[in-house]
Amino acid sequence: MALTMTAFDEFLKYLRTLDRDVPTRMRSASEADIRRLGSLTQHSLPVIYRDYLASCGENDGGLDLFFGRKSDTRSLIEYYGDEGRPGRVNLAPGRVLIAMDPLGEEDVCLDVNPLGLGSVEFTRGETVSRLLSSDFGKLLYRTAFLKYRMAKLPHRAYYATAQPEPVLRRLRFSALKKGMKELPFSDAVVCCGEMRSLTMSLT
Repeated sequence: MALTMTAFDEFLKYLRTLDRDVPTRMRSASEADIRRLGSLTQHSLPVIYRDYLASCGENDGGLDLFFGRKSDTRSLIEYYGDEGRPGRVNLAPGRVLIAMDPLGEEDVCLDVNPLGLGSVEFTRGETVSRLLSSDFGKLLYRTAFLKYRMAKLPHRAYYATAQPEPVLRRLRFSALKKGMKELPFSDAVVCCGEMRSLTMSLT
């Protein structure tokens, strides 16, 4: 009987098409540590995030979803432990810390509210400062696309704007009009797409 692939298995399959070495460097967190983290957060961890920890909760192989922030399971357990009793941490309601900024600036949290959208957010204490991705799965694919597809192309260009939302809407519309195929892991933060002779990321 064939085993059903999880959403994270599907991601690893995609990642191997871009770089076969990254998954070989990943190191899983122990099931005991994953259960401990879930207990400390006092929230049910989303399945895809649990599967992420089970594959690379000790070492993500260089994927670096969170721009150098500490995201290994043991560091997160230590954070919750240092903050005191379970559930007594300085986070926005319904959020689980998934990456810590060692400089104490912006951390990264996952929205686990039952009626929430499952978004990945930059936070400062109890305040959500900005969106990183509309969901954890899209963040996985987007990171792989940017790091192992876009970054290896011979020609690249990066642009920044002080008003990202209206500019992104206009750029997305213009690119689609010119024949760009928008990739399914695009969201309100980043639009990724490809054409026959062009690969792009609009952010």
